[in-house]
Amino acid sequence: PFRSLEAIIAIVEGGSAKVNFFPRTEKRFKGITSCGQIVGFRNRAKGDRWDVAAFGIGDPPLSGTVAVDRLVGVMLVRGGNHVLVVGVKGRAIDPQQLKQDIELFSNQLGAEKGRCKYLGLEALDFGDRTTLRDIWSFSLRQ
Repeated sequence: PFRSLEAIIAIVEGGSAKVNFFPRTEKRFKGITSCGQIVGFRNRAKGDRWDVAAFGIGDPPLSGTVAVDRLVGVMLVRGGNHVLVVGVKGRAIDPQQLKQDIELFSNQLGAEKGRCKYLGLEALDFGDRTTLRDIWSFSLRQ
């Protein structure tokens, strides 16, 4: 089923999300190994499963499903094809590597051209109308 950004964040934070990792072969994802998709939930912006990235853990397991441990942040992408940045069970996140991976991914998605923006979990307060309005206005720009 399709889920909004708010809904998928609630699912991930509720501990019931599972992810499949796979190697990205697109040129724009060179050097990024920790991308995958949430099993069972789709993003209406592209009609496919919600994208996730487990930055800061090194190489993820590439077979089977892995339980999501926590939400780290969201990479907001113009047009609504956002990427959830997550931690996975059994893998510690290296804060320095997390920062480097986010920077690499942001640059490859076009952060310098305003195509994407990273929000850490502390910035995702859905009780704050301004933050929520910012998220939706950013996701609706084409």
